Amino acid sequence: MRPVLFGYVSTRQELEKYSSDLFNLLAQGKVTVAIHEIYPLKDAARAHQDIESRKTTGKLLLNCDDGKTSPQL
Repeated sequence: MRPVLFGYVSTRQELEKYSSDLFNLLAQGKVTVAIHEIYPLKDAARAHQDIESRKTTGKLLLNCDDGKTSPQL
């Protein structure tokens, strides 16, 4: 894969191939995802405010369970 502007996946077969490639890279630790914070779903408005105010530097996740457990990352 190489970076492109306005690229898209046109077939299901392409989607599955690129998804598989990406998940393999994640599993091998060759690609990482910067997670800024995990918010409980009840704090979705605060997460949105943090995005709007540019307080974040990575991905924001919403935890949709009861808030007693952490998602597996």
